[in-house]
Amino acid sequence: MTRVVRRLAAGLALSAALLVLGAAPAGAHQVGGAGASNYQTTLEGLSPETPGITVRVVEAGSRIELVNTGDQEVIVLGYQDDPYLRVGPDGVFENQRSSATYLNRDRDGSQATPDTVDPEADPDWKKLSSGQTARWHDHRIHWMGSAVDRPDVRFVVEDRWVVPLLLGDERLEITGQLVWVPGPSALPWWGVVVALIVVGAVVGLRPWWGKGLAVLLGALVLADLIHVIGILGASAGGPDLAGAGPDLLYSVVGWAVGVAGIVLLWRAKRDGLFAAIFAGVLIAVFGGLSDISVLDRSQVPFAWSAVSARLLVATTLGLGVGVTVGAGLALWRMGAFRGASLQRTPRPAADGPGDAADTA
Repeated sequence: MTRVVRRLAAGLALSAALLVLGAAPAGAHQVGGAGASNYQTTLEGLSPETPGITVRVVEAGSRIELVNTGDQEVIVLGYQDDPYLRVGPDGVFENQRSSATYLNRDRDGSQATPDTVDPEADPDWKKLSSGQTARWHDHRIHWMGSAVDRPDVRFVVEDRWVVPLLLGDERLEITGQLVWVPGPSALPWWGVVVALIVVGAVVGLRPWWGKGLAVLLGALVLADLIHVIGILGASAGGPDLAGAGPDLLYSVVGWAVGVAGIVLLWRAKRDGLFAAIFAGVLIAVFGGLSDISVLDRSQVPFAWSAVSARLLVATTLGLGVGVTVGAGLALWRMGAFRGASLQRTPRPAADGPGDAADTA
């Protein structure tokens, strides 16, 4: 077995291993703990409207944002109608004796509540910030159940959700609806994926495979970079690197290897093909497959439009697989040519005094 064949086998084995590993983190890219879904949280508003207080739903319904620029503090009430948050001129405070303090730590409400929780006790306020903006997971506004089959038509899941507030002695309410909105067909986006895979395969078989694959690999790295920026930019409180999960680290490694591969491929270096396979699989798995659910879901946590997210995911997946296939085909082609050039040809018979000659 030649060195090329051995290295090709190693590259394909690595690709297969990464694809297996990549099956686990599908849907891992989240914003505020929320991934793509068909549940839409709509906001009706604050009732009654109060000068200085604005509210909005952020991060695809994962959190509520409340801004209080007035002179009087507003108190957000928890699940037992107990004081949960204070927002006002002195900053944002959280009641350590409210169950909402712990249940709202994540999107799923999985945090256990300590024994110190007591909705009847006097609040134990802990200052969170000196600003006048609070954002929190409120499980009254989004779907908390397990995945269920829904019809392919829009319908109202919860007609009216309510988050109560207190402004002095006045009771205010943030209200909205929870709606099921069916997602689009993923078929056109899979068409984009297949088309890009074909492009990668064709380029890998061309004599100019080096520059061609370098361009495709550059486009792959750029698409995944923009995709990650869009995910990080969807967080209402600024980029949440921790919330991006380990996929971000894998993407960074893929970008670094990809840039090295671009330089090598542009020079038609064979090692650039191995870098392309590694980067292509890594980015396809952790940049494309990890967000594959956006292709057919209506609610997409992304800094820009849902269509742009779908385009970037399809491009990342298609180019990632396409570059991998193209690089593998280029290696196979190089191996075939190398094998042909190294075929041994019969040596002509020596013609010398020591040679025996047949005579008639």
